[in-house]
Amino acid sequence: MSAAGIGKRIRELRRARGLSQQALAEKAGISVTYASQLERNIGNPTLSTIQQLATALQVDPADIIRQAEGSAEDEAAVLGAVSGVIDQKDPEKLRRLRTFLEEVFR
Repeated sequence: MSAAGIGKRIRELRRARGLSQQALAEKAGISVTYASQLERNIGNPTLSTIQQLATALQVDPADIIRQAEGSAEDEAAVLGAVSGVIDQKDPEKLRRLRTFLEEVFR
């Protein structure tokens, strides 16, 4: 899913739960400004942030990144993000990526 799709999905899930941006930000441990930026598709959330948002919204991380309609552009964006983490070869980021993927695909 593209960043635009993720922002829209975060907003949909937040509104469905009757949460304000402030309430979501507090539950997720992020700033209100960042929550607003994510919903407006300014910047890309990290895997860690997606996990925090999923916990705050009481959904699986996959529910945030899952797309109703798949497109090659969206798939390329996800693959690019994952490849970027792998290419960095940072042990902590790789551990978090593995944890995230295990959570999404269990």
